[in-house]
Amino acid sequence: MAEKAAPQGDPDSDAEYEELVKKFGEFNAASDLVKKDKTKLTTKACGKMVKECLNGDFGKYKVCERTDASVFPAVKPTRQKDMPLNKETVKKFCYKLGHEMAKEKHKSKSSTLKENDKECQECRHTIKKLFRETKPGNSGTKASKTGGVDRLTDTKHYTGSHKERFDDTGKGKGKEGRENLHANDGYVGQYKNKDSYDKKKK
Repeated sequence: MAEKAAPQGDPDSDAEYEELVKKFGEFNAASDLVKKDKTKLTTKACGKMVKECLNGDFGKYKVCERTDASVFPAVKPTRQKDMPLNKETVKKFCYKLGHEMAKEKHKSKSSTLKENDKECQECRHTIKKLFRETKPGNSGTKASKTGGVDRLTDTKHYTGSHKERFDDTGKGKGKEGRENLHANDGYVGQYKNKDSYDKKKK
C-alpha cells in the first residue's frame, strides 16, 4: 500500500529535520557556555529553546510545562539526562510536541487525536517553522526606552551619593553602596578612623 503523502503545509522532509538538528545544536551550544556541545540537547537548553521559540504562539497552551513534563522525558533515552541530536530524535520531539499542543488547543477532541491528524500536523508545521526562524538568545531582556527609562538606567548619568550605589555595569552594590561601612576595630571601641592619623598629619 502506498504511503500517504504529507499535506502541503507539513512537508516533513529529511532535509528539514537535518536543518532542525543543527538548529537544536545551536540552542544547546548557546545554553552551555563551557562545552558548546551541538550533539545533544540538555533539559536546560530545551526549556530555553522552547521558551524563546514557541512561548509567543503557544504560551497559552502551556508549551513550556508540557515540554518539560511530557515531551522531553518521552524522547530522551531512558536513564540519560540529555537527548542526543539526530533526525530520529528531533522528528520524534516535533511529533510529540505537535501532538501535545494540538490536544491543548482542541480540548474537545483531545482524547481522539492521533499524531498524523490534521490538527497535529498544523501545530507541528508551526512549531518547526518557529524553531527554524528563531535565533538563540532572542528572548533576552532589553532595557526599555519608554518614558526616559533608558536615561534613568544609564550609569554614566549617576551623580553624587547615588553614583556609589552601582558599579560600571549598572549592577547594585547593595549595602556597601548605601552606607559608609567601618570596621570598628580601631584603638578604642567604635573608633571609625583606624590608620587615618598619619594621613591627616601629612
